[in-house]
Amino acid sequence: MKSCTMLYTSDIHGYLFPTNYADNTARPMGLLSCSHFFEKDGNTLVLDGGDTIQGSPFLDFLRNSTGNRFPITQVMNELGYDAITLGNHDFNYGYEGLQEFLGDNKAQCVCANVVDHRERLPIIPYTVKELENGLLVGIVGIVTDFVNVWETPQNLEGLTITDAFEAARKACTELRETTDILICLYHGGYECDVSTGTRLSDSHEDIACKLAEELDFDIVFTGHQHKHTEGTYLNGTYTVQGGAYASEICKITVTVDDDDRSVRSHGEWMIPDGTIKRGIPSLAQLRSIEDDIQRKLDEPLGKLAEPINFSGRLDVALHGSALAVFINQVQREAGNADISATCLYNISRNLREDITARDLLIAYEFPNTLKVLEITGSILRNALEQCATYFTCDSHGKSTIDPAFLAHERHHFNYDYFYGITYAFDLNLPIGKRVSRLEFNDVPVKDDQVFRIALNSYRATGGGGFSCYKGCRILMDSQWEIPQLLRDYIRTHSPLPAFPPSPFFVKRCK
Repeated sequence: MKSCTMLYTSDIHGYLFPTNYADNTARPMGLLSCSHFFEKDGNTLVLDGGDTIQGSPFLDFLRNSTGNRFPITQVMNELGYDAITLGNHDFNYGYEGLQEFLGDNKAQCVCANVVDHRERLPIIPYTVKELENGLLVGIVGIVTDFVNVWETPQNLEGLTITDAFEAARKACTELRETTDILICLYHGGYECDVSTGTRLSDSHEDIACKLAEELDFDIVFTGHQHKHTEGTYLNGTYTVQGGAYASEICKITVTVDDDDRSVRSHGEWMIPDGTIKRGIPSLAQLRSIEDDIQRKLDEPLGKLAEPINFSGRLDVALHGSALAVFINQVQREAGNADISATCLYNISRNLREDITARDLLIAYEFPNTLKVLEITGSILRNALEQCATYFTCDSHGKSTIDPAFLAHERHHFNYDYFYGITYAFDLNLPIGKRVSRLEFNDVPVKDDQVFRIALNSYRATGGGGFSCYKGCRILMDSQWEIPQLLRDYIRTHSPLPAFPPSPFFVKRCK
């Protein structure tokens, strides 16, 4: 019997320090807070499942730096990472960003469904590691092929993202007979509930269950969904997903039987406590950057006419929010559009009259860029009907959120608030027929009427179930990041006037 240990992280999103930047409180998260867990010997592998270099204020602060934009690479080197794959957000910086991130990274980047036509990136489909005890471990990397849906064409120049399942199948076939343990680092999530088998999604954004059930991997490490999922077996393949932001480390002990070569895996979780117990060489330099970021986040941006308070997802979706109105006003003005639509990300923190960069950063956490599409009244109605699927009527006849949107926090991001039109939903009508009012400038919208609509870059590709936008003519494909547009608007327009009421009405269940 031979055994080895695997330490696995995913979706770190640049969170090095034990803070979520909502305040200065230490929290059980951050790669530096986990650093003491990284104890290695010749039979230990340290692995990561992608989405490493986007998503935290720490990285946002360094985004336009002329120096090292990705000091997380140095941390990963000091902690001894052996292999990593790419996540969809790792493409946000384009080809040059990947060169910078991977160029100094000592871990081998494996991603079997990324084709580098320029052949400058240190990416290979898979690697085989021989451990001290002689075990051969094959490591295949795969990223969700929905990168093609979400990412801007500019950021994918020189690259092709191929079908995730077919690339995994090919790599698995090539490695299976020559390795003792075969694992897949998959930046994607589960399309089914791994406990019940209930189908959660019909798209191919997430195919972890399919990979585990249909291919002969011993372990499928997953990510992308930011959802803690206990290790379990699916058709003989062990699969697991840890939480995001280095809030936990998944430690897997793998044993290989000497006789029948069968592989068994057992997982446990290592949870940080919000302190940094290991003094790695780069820590002092990183602390200096962190202190500067914390100081800048609390610098005032401007003043709102009144605080913006939130009362929960359902109430905000039914009645609207001043924050959605504000975002839409900025998008519509910047894009010279007729209409704007936005979702709301984090509504756990009320916005004070005196607003800071930290406040906005928490409210709008993704660096989406602004796009303007040309759409018809028919497409607009289809988009609104998609939004109306967010609601359902429960057994008591009360309006509530459809369970499909409750499986994960990010599913709430697929409900949009529109501005520049007046509209209404009637929840007593069947899905697909719920838009009971749709007007532009107080006149009913015609199906062939043409509009300019401002959207974030994710939604403009049809992401989140809005396939009606696919194929629409792109009138503006800006590289203006919406969070920066919001910050600039507040700086130049403060104090902001009171926001108008939300332009929609929802007729509740009877």
